[in-house]
Amino acid sequence: SFSFVASREFLDKRGRPASPDELEGAPLLAYTFLHADGVLPVQGEQGRKVVRFVSVLQSANETLLHHACLHGMGFTFLPKWLVSDDLAVGRLERVLPDKLFFAGKLLAVYPSRKYLSLKVRSFLDFIARDARLK
Repeated sequence: SFSFVASREFLDKRGRPASPDELEGAPLLAYTFLHADGVLPVQGEQGRKVVRFVSVLQSANETLLHHACLHGMGFTFLPKWLVSDDLAVGRLERVLPDKLFFAGKLLAVYPSRKYLSLKVRSFLDFIARDARLK
């Protein structure tokens, strides 16, 4: 799963948003294939809405997005496993954890269902189960 994060220094300068409305026009470090347009769905008190960010960096490399976030370039969604140490020591902070969610799709491409290897089948089952638990 993913966390919406920003660096402590970035949040100290910009302020910590109390609602999704305060994120309108904010800088976003965007994962190219998921939200490169800077538009993210959010769940708030008034229901689901869209927040329009300004994409300041687009990359398909989460390590690059992670380093840019650590250096205060903006907000981003990153895998929890990648940011867990930074969250624990306070280099990064989760932003609006109950109001923002990751709404990307994960597609699995494989040659055929016929004679599917046990490794591939196990991975597909794991991903499907994890997605249902969210």
